[in-house]
Amino acid sequence: MKLKCILLVIILFVLIPHISAEDTNNWKNVTVNKVTFKIPEKFSNGTLNKDNTGYTHGEPFDFIIFSLVKNDNLKRMYGYSYNSRYLNDSEETEIAGHHAVVLYQYNDYYNHDFLEVFFATGKKIFRIQYNSDHVTNELKEIIKSTPKSKISKETFLNKLDTAQRDYCQENYMKNLEVDLEYNYHTQDNHHKPKYFYYLGSHGRGVGMSYSW
Repeated sequence: MKLKCILLVIILFVLIPHISAEDTNNWKNVTVNKVTFKIPEKFSNGTLNKDNTGYTHGEPFDFIIFSLVKNDNLKRMYGYSYNSRYLNDSEETEIAGHHAVVLYQYNDYYNHDFLEVFFATGKKIFRIQYNSDHVTNELKEIIKSTPKSKISKETFLNKLDTAQRDYCQENYMKNLEVDLEYNYHTQDNHHKPKYFYYLGSHGRGVGMSYSW
């Protein structure tokens, strides 16, 4: 009886990894900015943009791959997402040998959670948008299918931090311009908006108050 129990435990131990692992045999390849991703068949009828830097599937875009080839793209996408009022949480992590930052978001229009993963592969940084409230095995396999990062963790995080700071600074300057324009065209000084720069739990941001 003891031997049977031991054998049963061994069999279960061997089978469990195979049961929980993702079956990627029928997955398709999609190449975005010269990096090939292996993706589930359910996402395989998406669309590549004209310059081959982005791949979009579904409505409202339940799966997106985007290559952040320019600093402006990184600033616009990471900066905006990190400062979004719908950001629930953020996590610095490693996914299948790739440096990554996960942003957990909420879409109030469609009433569902989704996440964005910014990760390094080769010498590039990519963004994946994925409709889930956690990093699934499926998402791990997608990222795992890409080349390992050639960017150090420190360089990767510094690039994201710089994008975040530049985004905040740019928005701050834009809001100042709006304020000056408002002051120029308004003779009544009551209820005049004033913008201020602050450091919060999610980093730097821009706030607004009114003078009376």
